[in-house]
Amino acid sequence: MNQISEELIRKIIEKVITALEADKKMKITAVFTGGKIKFEEALSQLKKIDNNYNIIWNFIFSESAKEIHNHNKIRCEFEQQISQKPIQFNTVNENDLLLIPVLTRNTAAKLSAQFLDTCLLDYIFRSLMASVPVVAAYDAADLTGEGWQKLGFNNYSDAIKIENQRHLKKIKSYGIQLTAADNLAEKSFSILNGDNKKIVNKSNSQNIISSLDKSNTKSIHLDSKVITYKDINPLTDNIDKIYLKNNAIITPYAREVAERKGMIICLQQK
Repeated sequence: MNQISEELIRKIIEKVITALEADKKMKITAVFTGGKIKFEEALSQLKKIDNNYNIIWNFIFSESAKEIHNHNKIRCEFEQQISQKPIQFNTVNENDLLLIPVLTRNTAAKLSAQFLDTCLLDYIFRSLMASVPVVAAYDAADLTGEGWQKLGFNNYSDAIKIENQRHLKKIKSYGIQLTAADNLAEKSFSILNGDNKKIVNKSNSQNIISSLDKSNTKSIHLDSKVITYKDINPLTDNIDKIYLKNNAIITPYAREVAERKGMIICLQQK
Protein backbone atom coordinates (compact mmCIF):
# COMPACT_ATOMS: atom_id res chain seq x y z
CA MET A 1 0.00 0.00 0.00
CA ASN A 2 1.35 3.39 -0.97
CA GLN A 3 2.09 5.73 1.87
CA ILE A 4 -0.14 8.79 2.11
CA SER A 5 2.08 11.83 1.97
CA GLU A 6 1.73 14.75 4.35
CA GLU A 7 1.19 17.03 1.36
CA LEU A 8 -1.77 14.93 0.16
CA ILE A 9 -3.37 15.04 3.61
CA ARG A 10 -2.82 18.78 3.67
CA LYS A 11 -4.59 19.24 0.32
CA ILE A 12 -7.52 17.06 1.40
CA ILE A 13 -7.96 19.08 4.61
CA GLU A 14 -7.82 22.36 2.67
CA LYS A 15 -10.52 21.19 0.26
CA VAL A 16 -12.79 19.97 3.06
CA ILE A 17 -12.48 23.20 5.06
CA THR A 18 -12.96 25.33 1.95
CA ALA A 19 -16.19 23.44 1.22
CA LEU A 20 -17.37 23.94 4.78
CA GLU A 21 -16.60 27.67 4.65
CA ALA A 22 -18.55 28.02 1.40
CA ASP A 23 -21.61 26.66 3.20
CA LYS A 24 -21.05 28.57 6.43
CA LYS A 25 -23.92 30.22 8.23
CA MET A 26 -23.80 33.48 10.14
CA LYS A 27 -25.58 33.74 13.47
CA ILE A 28 -27.22 37.09 14.18
CA THR A 29 -29.34 38.06 17.17
CA ALA A 30 -31.68 41.02 16.73
CA VAL A 31 -32.94 42.73 19.88
CA PHE A 32 -36.24 44.56 19.42
CA THR A 33 -37.22 47.33 21.83
CA GLY A 34 -40.45 49.30 21.71
CA GLY A 35 -39.27 52.07 19.38
CA LYS A 36 -41.36 53.12 16.38
CA ILE A 37 -39.20 55.73 14.66
CA LYS A 38 -37.66 54.19 11.50
CA PHE A 39 -38.88 50.73 12.50
CA GLU A 40 -40.10 49.79 9.01
CA GLU A 41 -36.83 50.98 7.47
CA ALA A 42 -34.85 48.90 9.98
CA LEU A 43 -36.98 45.83 9.30
CA SER A 44 -36.39 46.28 5.57
CA GLN A 45 -32.65 46.39 6.26
CA LEU A 46 -32.84 43.08 8.16
CA LYS A 47 -34.50 41.52 5.14
CA LYS A 48 -31.71 42.88 2.97
CA ILE A 49 -29.16 41.20 5.24
CA ASP A 50 -31.18 37.98 5.13
CA ASN A 51 -31.19 38.04 1.32
CA ASN A 52 -27.42 38.43 1.10
CA TYR A 53 -26.22 35.92 3.70
CA ASN A 54 -27.05 32.49 5.00
CA ILE A 55 -28.31 33.66 8.39
CA ILE A 56 -29.42 31.83 11.51
CA TRP A 57 -31.61 34.46 13.16
CA ASN A 58 -32.41 34.81 16.83
CA PHE A 59 -35.02 37.46 17.66
CA ILE A 60 -35.49 38.84 21.18
CA PHE A 61 -38.45 41.15 21.86
CA SER A 62 -38.93 43.33 24.91
CA GLU A 63 -42.39 43.29 26.48
CA SER A 64 -43.14 46.75 25.05
CA ALA A 65 -41.96 45.63 21.60
CA LYS A 66 -44.37 42.70 21.73
CA GLU A 67 -47.22 45.13 22.48
CA ILE A 68 -46.28 47.64 19.79
CA HIS A 69 -45.17 45.34 16.97
CA ASN A 70 -46.63 42.11 15.61
CA HIS A 71 -43.70 40.03 16.79
CA ASN A 72 -45.16 36.70 15.70
CA LYS A 73 -45.63 38.02 12.16
CA ILE A 74 -42.06 39.31 12.12
CA ARG A 75 -40.76 35.93 13.27
CA CYS A 76 -42.70 34.20 10.51
CA GLU A 77 -41.32 36.57 7.87
CA PHE A 78 -37.84 35.36 8.81
CA GLU A 79 -38.98 31.72 9.05
CA GLN A 80 -38.53 31.56 12.80
CA GLN A 81 -40.50 29.28 15.04
CA ILE A 82 -42.83 30.93 17.54
CA SER A 83 -41.07 30.25 20.82
CA GLN A 84 -41.72 31.21 24.40
CA LYS A 85 -38.30 30.05 25.60
CA PRO A 86 -36.44 32.40 27.96
CA ILE A 87 -33.35 34.25 26.74
CA GLN A 88 -30.36 31.92 26.51
CA PHE A 89 -27.32 33.73 27.92
CA ASN A 90 -24.97 30.78 27.46
CA THR A 91 -25.03 31.22 23.67
CA VAL A 92 -24.19 34.94 23.59
CA ASN A 93 -20.63 34.42 22.34
CA GLU A 94 -21.83 32.26 19.44
CA ASN A 95 -23.22 35.33 17.65
CA ASP A 96 -21.36 36.81 14.70
CA LEU A 97 -23.34 40.01 15.23
CA LEU A 98 -25.90 41.58 17.56
CA LEU A 99 -28.31 44.08 16.02
CA ILE A 100 -30.57 46.58 17.74
CA PRO A 101 -32.86 47.59 14.84
CA VAL A 102 -34.41 50.40 16.86
CA LEU A 103 -32.42 51.77 19.78
CA THR A 104 -34.73 53.77 22.07
CA ARG A 105 -33.86 56.68 24.37
CA ASN A 106 -34.72 54.51 27.34
CA THR A 107 -32.46 51.65 26.24
CA ALA A 108 -29.59 54.04 25.48
CA ALA A 109 -29.94 55.75 28.87
CA LYS A 110 -30.01 52.47 30.79
CA LEU A 111 -27.09 50.97 28.90
CA SER A 112 -25.15 54.18 29.46
CA ALA A 113 -25.66 53.85 33.21
CA GLN A 114 -25.19 50.05 33.09
CA PHE A 115 -28.65 49.77 34.61
CA LEU A 116 -29.51 46.27 33.43
CA ASP A 117 -32.95 45.73 34.91
CA THR A 118 -34.23 43.43 32.14
CA CYS A 119 -32.91 40.25 30.51
CA LEU A 120 -32.88 42.08 27.17
CA LEU A 121 -30.53 44.80 28.46
CA ASP A 122 -28.40 42.20 30.18
CA TYR A 123 -28.13 40.26 26.91
CA ILE A 124 -26.87 43.37 25.09
CA PHE A 125 -24.30 44.10 27.76
CA ARG A 126 -23.13 40.50 27.94
CA SER A 127 -22.60 40.64 24.19
CA LEU A 128 -20.30 43.63 24.65
CA MET A 129 -18.44 41.79 27.38
CA ALA A 130 -18.05 38.80 25.05
CA SER A 131 -16.65 41.10 22.32
CA VAL A 132 -19.52 40.37 19.94
CA PRO A 133 -19.97 43.27 17.46
CA VAL A 134 -23.06 45.28 18.42
CA VAL A 135 -24.74 47.60 15.89
CA ALA A 136 -27.68 49.84 16.77
CA ALA A 137 -29.90 52.09 14.65
CA TYR A 138 -29.84 55.34 16.61
CA ASP A 139 -32.71 57.26 14.94
CA ALA A 140 -35.25 56.73 17.72
CA ALA A 141 -32.68 57.41 20.46
CA ASP A 142 -31.35 60.70 19.07
CA LEU A 143 -33.50 63.64 20.17
CA THR A 144 -31.72 65.88 17.65
CA GLY A 145 -32.75 63.68 14.72
CA GLU A 146 -35.49 64.35 12.19
CA GLY A 147 -37.75 61.64 13.62
CA TRP A 148 -38.39 63.54 16.82
CA GLN A 149 -38.55 66.87 14.96
CA LYS A 150 -41.37 65.52 12.79
CA LEU A 151 -43.23 64.50 15.94
CA GLY A 152 -43.06 68.09 17.14
CA PHE A 153 -40.40 67.64 19.81
CA ASN A 154 -38.12 70.52 18.87
CA ASN A 155 -38.49 72.96 21.73
CA TYR A 156 -36.89 71.10 24.64
CA SER A 157 -34.13 72.48 26.86
CA ASP A 158 -30.44 72.26 26.06
CA ALA A 159 -29.93 70.24 29.24
CA ILE A 160 -32.14 67.43 27.87
CA LYS A 161 -30.30 67.45 24.55
CA ILE A 162 -26.88 67.42 26.21
CA GLU A 163 -27.81 64.50 28.45
CA ASN A 164 -29.28 62.58 25.52
CA GLN A 165 -26.12 63.05 23.47
CA ARG A 166 -24.01 62.05 26.47
CA HIS A 167 -25.87 58.73 26.66
CA LEU A 168 -25.21 58.02 22.98
CA LYS A 169 -21.55 58.99 23.29
CA LYS A 170 -21.17 56.77 26.37
CA ILE A 171 -22.62 53.61 24.81
CA LYS A 172 -20.54 54.25 21.71
CA SER A 173 -17.45 54.24 23.94
CA TYR A 174 -18.59 50.84 25.25
CA GLY A 175 -18.32 49.47 21.72
CA ILE A 176 -21.87 49.84 20.38
CA GLN A 177 -21.61 50.96 16.76
CA LEU A 178 -24.31 53.50 15.97
CA THR A 179 -25.71 53.93 12.49
CA ALA A 180 -28.81 55.28 10.76
CA ALA A 181 -31.63 52.75 10.32
CA ASP A 182 -31.40 52.91 6.54
CA ASN A 183 -27.68 52.07 6.75
CA LEU A 184 -28.09 49.05 9.01
CA ALA A 185 -27.46 46.52 6.23
CA GLU A 186 -24.33 48.20 4.87
CA LYS A 187 -22.87 48.49 8.37
CA SER A 188 -23.64 44.82 8.99
CA PHE A 189 -22.09 43.82 5.65
CA SER A 190 -18.82 45.53 6.58
CA ILE A 191 -18.67 43.50 9.79
CA LEU A 192 -19.72 40.16 8.32
CA ASN A 193 -17.24 40.61 5.46
CA GLY A 194 -14.40 40.96 7.92
CA ASP A 195 -13.79 44.70 7.60
CA ASN A 196 -14.69 45.45 11.20
CA LYS A 197 -14.73 42.33 13.35
CA LYS A 198 -15.09 41.66 17.04
CA ILE A 199 -12.09 42.34 19.27
CA VAL A 200 -10.36 39.25 20.59
CA ASN A 201 -10.43 38.65 24.32
CA LYS A 202 -7.00 37.09 24.72
CA SER A 203 -7.88 35.30 27.94
CA ASN A 204 -10.60 33.40 26.07
CA SER A 205 -8.58 32.55 22.98
CA GLN A 206 -6.62 29.31 23.02
CA ASN A 207 -4.89 30.08 19.74
CA ILE A 208 -3.10 33.27 20.73
CA ILE A 209 0.37 33.04 22.23
CA SER A 210 1.55 36.65 22.03
CA SER A 211 0.41 39.83 20.37
CA LEU A 212 3.23 42.35 20.18
CA ASP A 213 6.82 42.09 19.08
CA LYS A 214 9.53 44.47 20.27
CA SER A 215 9.40 46.73 17.22
CA ASN A 216 6.59 49.15 16.38
CA THR A 217 5.01 46.47 14.21
CA LYS A 218 2.17 44.76 16.00
CA SER A 219 1.94 41.06 15.40
CA ILE A 220 0.13 38.02 16.65
CA HIS A 221 1.04 34.33 16.86
CA LEU A 222 -1.63 31.73 16.13
CA ASP A 223 -0.81 28.25 17.33
CA SER A 224 -3.55 26.27 15.54
CA LYS A 225 -2.70 23.69 12.92
CA VAL A 226 -5.67 24.80 10.80
CA ILE A 227 -6.47 28.52 10.42
CA THR A 228 -9.94 29.50 9.21
CA TYR A 229 -11.71 32.81 8.80
CA LYS A 230 -12.98 32.45 12.39
CA ASP A 231 -9.37 32.82 13.58
CA ILE A 232 -8.69 35.88 11.40
CA ASN A 233 -12.00 37.78 11.59
CA PRO A 234 -11.76 38.70 15.29
CA LEU A 235 -8.30 40.26 14.98
CA THR A 236 -8.19 44.01 15.38
CA ASP A 237 -7.14 46.12 12.41
CA ASN A 238 -3.95 47.34 14.11
CA ILE A 239 -2.36 43.90 13.70
CA ASP A 240 0.23 44.03 10.89
CA LYS A 241 1.59 40.48 10.86
CA ILE A 242 0.18 37.06 11.67
CA TYR A 243 2.75 34.36 12.53
CA LEU A 244 1.75 30.75 11.90
CA LYS A 245 3.50 27.44 12.35
CA ASN A 246 5.41 26.38 9.25
CA ASN A 247 3.11 23.38 8.75
CA ALA A 248 -0.12 25.27 9.48
CA ILE A 249 -2.97 25.11 6.97
CA ILE A 250 -4.72 28.41 6.20
CA THR A 251 -7.92 28.30 4.19
CA PRO A 252 -8.36 30.51 1.11
CA TYR A 253 -11.14 32.57 2.73
CA ALA A 254 -9.04 33.12 5.85
CA ARG A 255 -6.18 34.34 3.67
CA GLU A 256 -8.57 36.61 1.76
CA VAL A 257 -9.86 38.17 4.99
CA ALA A 258 -6.29 38.73 6.22
CA GLU A 259 -5.36 40.46 2.96
CA ARG A 260 -8.48 42.65 3.14
CA LYS A 261 -7.49 43.73 6.64
CA GLY A 262 -3.95 44.53 5.43
CA MET A 263 -2.25 41.75 7.39
CA ILE A 264 0.81 39.79 6.29
CA ILE A 265 0.89 36.01 6.82
CA CYS A 266 4.30 34.78 8.03
CA LEU A 267 5.24 31.11 8.45
CA GLN A 268 7.68 30.22 11.21
CA GLN A 269 10.19 27.40 10.96
CA LYS A 270 9.70 24.46 13.31
